This record gives sequence, structure tokens and C-alpha cells, in this order.
Amino acid sequence: MKKRILHLITGLEVGGAETMLLKILPQTKDVVDHHVCSIIGVGPIGDKLSAAGIPVHHLDLTHSLALSVAAYRLKNIINEIKPDVLITYLPHADLLGRIVGKATGIKTIVGSIRVRLTKSKYLPFFIFDGLTSPLVNHYHFNSRTIANLHRRLLFVSPKKITVIPNAIDVTKYDIQIDTTNKKKELGIPTDKVIIGCVARLRKQKGHPVLLSAFQQVIRKHPDTMLVLAGDGEEKRNIVKTIRKLNLHNNVIMLGNRHDVPEILQVFDIFAVTTLYEGMSNSIMEAMAAHRAIVTTDIPENRELITHNSTGLLVPVRQASATANALIDLIQDQPKRRKLGDEAYKSVLNKFSLEAIVPRYKEFYLSL
Repeated sequence: MKKRILHLITGLEVGGAETMLLKILPQTKDVVDHHVCSIIGVGPIGDKLSAAGIPVHHLDLTHSLALSVAAYRLKNIINEIKPDVLITYLPHADLLGRIVGKATGIKTIVGSIRVRLTKSKYLPFFIFDGLTSPLVNHYHFNSRTIANLHRRLLFVSPKKITVIPNAIDVTKYDIQIDTTNKKKELGIPTDKVIIGCVARLRKQKGHPVLLSAFQQVIRKHPDTMLVLAGDGEEKRNIVKTIRKLNLHNNVIMLGNRHDVPEILQVFDIFAVTTLYEGMSNSIMEAMAAHRAIVTTDIPENRELITHNSTGLLVPVRQASATANALIDLIQDQPKRRKLGDEAYKSVLNKFSLEAIVPRYKEFYLSL
């Protein structure tokens, strides 16, 4: 009889942790009986998981004050499924799952930590993570940076830690398309150098720094465009910044897209000035698309990008340094091509589904 694992997550909208479940669970259901439970609702990722044969449950939490109701519903689902292992993702699910899981007698509770929780916004969750860590039998991290943080600040034993990075289906991004037609479809000029960013419009991604850098870029290279794909709570502020910096003629905002592999092909340079990360799926996607990458020199990104080999790393919040890196690549097309090809080789060898899925199978079976 296969081991049964219940994966508890805050929601199943499109996001890093959610997308990773969609990539990994269908690929490992031959060795493990997976169930997924969302605290909020099913969402688009939940629909795709169901279509892939993964049972999806939800607690339908509509208000934070209804946590007691969510706990009761989770208890009933656990009693119905009778999982051998509970794995929780994202702060709300971590806290709810640890308490209810332990109360219902689940023997193995795993915390899958996928983002650094040291910023002020997440500090309360980080504190609660520490307080409830005795309830966790094992931790899974998607980067060594985050694992080391928990070892240092929460004194998590190395014996309780497994690090498996995010995975990517390289074949989805290693494609060839008619870029001229795609640019026309998106309203992007066909005679410009295109700098592109695919990321949620949230403070974490540091869009204002990229815009400030781009303002410096077009002073030297006015025939350059910046294309932003993604949506989020910072959209209004980003639009204001674009107007303030007088960039409206050189910036195109695409909003949320479902054709990211094709959009990446029209970029000459991929740039994201993220302030902190877990492990960036968007950077891995750009690597798989053979794009030259400019991103921030933070520990999480250094696990993906080697400076001057698979991309260019720039200091955090340094618009001038970012602008210089972008100008360097605008002026050196052979360098762009070389960085993109080396990035592809790296992601194929280290982060492809073929490289990562066997590690997840081994991990699930070991719990």
C-alpha cells in the first residue's frame, strides 16, 4: 500500500509554491498517494491538479476569524483521508497544519519553507514558526540559504533538514517561435532592444529599482523598451512611477499572461531586481529560455546564477549598477548569447524535472 501524504497550502492561485505542487505531485503519484488541501479555495492550480488525478480538498476559509471553523474542517478531512504524512506550505498553512495535525495524531509533520520570512511583513510568522517548530518532524527547504537561516535563528537540527530546489520543465521554454509576429501580437516594437521582466507586481520584486535603472538606460540607448509581465498589489504604484520618470513611451505592461514561454523569446535581456526570494521560478524560466539575465546579488539568486558565467548579479537596490549591467549587455550581443546558453546548460543539469523528480520521490518515501 502506497504512503499517503496530505499537502496543506494556504491557497491554490498561481504562485511559486502552488506551481511547484503542480509540477511535482503528478510526476510522483506512482510512488505516493497524494492529496492536496487548500485553506481558501480551489483556484486555477487546484483545477489543474484535479485534472492530473490529484484529489483536491478545500476548507473554504473566507475570514481570518473563522480559523476555528477551518480547523474543524481540516480535522474532518484528516480523519477521512488518514494521511501518513502532512506537509504544509506557506505561513498560514504551517501554523494551522502543525496544530491540527498534531492534535489528530499524524505521526510525521513536515514544514516546506519556500521563502525567507525575515522581513517585517513576515516577522510574526517567523516567530510563530519558531514557537511551533517542536511540532515539526522534518523540514524541506527549496534553497540552502533559507535552510541555513532556520538552522542559525531557530536552531533547527541538520538531521531534520532536506534541501531540494525548485524544478522546471525545460522543454516548455526551450522553444523557437516567430518573434516578429509575437511582438506584433503584444504591441511591442520590432526594431527595439527588449528588456523584459516576468514577476508579480509586489514590493518583494523591486520594480521601482528596475524602473530607475531603465531611466538611466534609455538616456544612452533610447531605442530600448522595457516589458513587464505580471500583476499584483503594487500595480498602481508602478504605473505612478512610470509616469513620474517619464517612461510611459518606453514601458509596456502586459499584465498576467499564460504564454510566458513565448513572451520570454521576445526578450533580449531578462531583468528582475528582486529584494529577497525563496528560489525564483521566473529566473529559472529565463535560464531555460536561453535569456541573458540581470538580477540581484542575494544568496538565493547566487544558488541559480554565477556572475559573469550564467548571468550578471548586481547589488540590491542599486539602480546605477543595474543600469550599467543592462547597458553592458545591450552593447554586447555575443555576451548576451553566451550568458543565455550557459544559463540554459546550468538549469538543464541542475533544476530540470529529470534532475529533481527522483529526489522528491526519494524524499517522500523516506518520511
